[in-house]
Amino acid sequence: IAWFGAYGGFMIGIFELIAVILLFTKLRTLGAILALGIMSGAIFFHVFTPLGIVMPYFDASTGEQIGDDSGVLFIMACLTWLCALVLILLDVKNPEGFINSQLLKKAEPQ
Repeated sequence: IAWFGAYGGFMIGIFELIAVILLFTKLRTLGAILALGIMSGAIFFHVFTPLGIVMPYFDASTGEQIGDDSGVLFIMACLTWLCALVLILLDVKNPEGFINSQLLKKAEPQ
């Protein structure tokens, strides 16, 4: 798990970028599902681990804490999670939506 500290942020950032790109295409539902999963992980780890909700700011030269974000990053993650859920629910309710079209495609006899 030590490698995650060094490379995990880059991996998650790449998946976040993929989710954002998908949100601007016809595959927006896949982007919303990906965003929901990423934000679920972020919310879980910030609530149930020592990371905490309030993220500190550190002085690069001394390494001392010089402030915090007052939980703004956590609130943004919760809002992103909620928006992704709304997009997914809207797609499920749309008979011509991505999820329904994929489910109907698999249900058709071949």
